[in-house]
Amino acid sequence: MPSTGSTSPSPAAGGADQPARFPPVAGSGVTWYDVALVVTMFLWATHYSVAKAAIDILPPFVYNGMRFVLGALALGVYLKATGHRLAMPRTEWRAIILVGFLSFVCYQAFFMNGLRHTVVSHSVLISTTAPALLVMYNVLRGHDRGTRRLYAGVLLALGGVLLVIVSRYAGQFDFGSDTLLGDVLSVIAAFVWVYATLKTRKPLENNPAQVTNFWIVLWGAFFAMIIAVPDALAYDWSTFSWAAVGAIVYASIFAVAISGTLWSVGLQKLGASRAAVYLNIQPVAAALIAILFLGEPLTIWLVIGTALALLGMWLVRLG
Repeated sequence: MPSTGSTSPSPAAGGADQPARFPPVAGSGVTWYDVALVVTMFLWATHYSVAKAAIDILPPFVYNGMRFVLGALALGVYLKATGHRLAMPRTEWRAIILVGFLSFVCYQAFFMNGLRHTVVSHSVLISTTAPALLVMYNVLRGHDRGTRRLYAGVLLALGGVLLVIVSRYAGQFDFGSDTLLGDVLSVIAAFVWVYATLKTRKPLENNPAQVTNFWIVLWGAFFAMIIAVPDALAYDWSTFSWAAVGAIVYASIFAVAISGTLWSVGLQKLGASRAAVYLNIQPVAAALIAILFLGEPLTIWLVIGTALALLGMWLVRLG
C-alpha cells in the first residue's frame, strides 16, 4: 500500500545516529535509500495493473492471502540465505502483530471496499493525503521540525499529484450520495495506513529493517489467509489460470518481498515522513505506466504535475 521534515533522519525511525550505509548519489545529497524508495513506488504502481487483472480471476481476499504467504516465504528464504537472524525480542511482538493486522487486514479491507463503492479518482485522491497526514502529525508531535521548506514541499507534492489525478480523471468526479460510503471507507484506510506506519517506529529502532518487515509480512499473511478462507472455499478453482499465477508471483516477489524490504529500510534510514512523501510518486508513476503500456495520452498536465511532485519531494527531503 503504504512514508521527514528535519535536516536529518527522524530519531523516531531509528536512523538519526546511524551512519548512512550508502554514500550520496554523485554528491547530490540524495542517498541510495531515496533511489530505492523511488524504485519501490514504481513497483507498487505497476502492481495496480497486475492486481486488477488478478482480481478478475480470483476473489480479492484470496489473491491477497496467496501473495502475502508467498511473499513471506520468499523473504524468509532470502534472509536465511544471506545469514540474517530471524529472532525478534518478545517486547517487539505486540507492535509487529498489530502492524501486520492493520496493514494486511484492516487497511486492505477498507481500501478495496472503498474502491468498490466509489470511483477510482476519489480513491486515489484520498490515498494521496496519507503522506501529508503523516508529515504533519510528526511535526505536531515534535518528531520533526516544521520549516517553510517542509510546508512548501508538502504543498507542492500534493499539488502536483492532485493536478495529475484531476487531469487524468476529469469528468469522472461524482460527489453524489452513491460514492459517500466508498469515500468514507477510503478516508478510514488512509488513517489506518498512517497509524500502522507510526507503529513501526519502535521495532525499527531496535531491529534490522529486513527482519522487521519479514515478521510484519508473515503475521499479515497469517491474518490474510484466515480472512480468505470463506472465499477460497466458495471459489471455483477450475477458473484458476496461469495469468493468475503470474500475477501472484509478481505481487509476492516484487510488490511484497522486494518492495516491502526497501520500504522498511527507507523508513528506518530516512524517517517515516521523508519516506512517506515518496508515496506521491505512485499516482504519477501509474499514469506513466498507463502511457507506456496502455496507450494513454501524454498530457502537459502530467508533465507539470510530475515536475511539481518531484520538486515538492526534493524540498521535503532537504527539510
